[in-house]
Amino acid sequence: MRWFRHERDNRTRDDMRTNYARARDFEYRVRDDMKKHGFIAVRSPASKTPTDVYCIGYEVKVFIQCKTNGVLGPKEWNEFWDFCKSVNAIPVLAMKGKNGRGIEYKLLTGRKVPRHRQPMKDWKPIEGGRIEVQGVTSRRD
Repeated sequence: MRWFRHERDNRTRDDMRTNYARARDFEYRVRDDMKKHGFIAVRSPASKTPTDVYCIGYEVKVFIQCKTNGVLGPKEWNEFWDFCKSVNAIPVLAMKGKNGRGIEYKLLTGRKVPRHRQPMKDWKPIEGGRIEVQGVTSRRD
């Protein structure tokens, strides 16, 4: 975007950053949040795979796709879904929370059909690298 000299002073800091930088920073926030919950979390640099953040917890693998706007197209959605299912990982979509604050996690519940709602439901990591899916919590015995 081109700025005239008098407009340059009115830009916000976020206006000057690239989409790549904003997305990368969001991926780091997701990675750090999962680490706080006890997961081993690693960011996939340059997104050469369908997953942005790989998380390993107690007896569970969670793969996270990060989208600041929370929208995945059907092709990308289904590729991510199939990739997670092929390695028995839990597919999660991370997006910015209400008013751009915090992180909201959604559990993908199926393949996406074009022009239909995204099949997903709310999801939260639990302390200690555990998860809760359908009322059953992974735990140490």
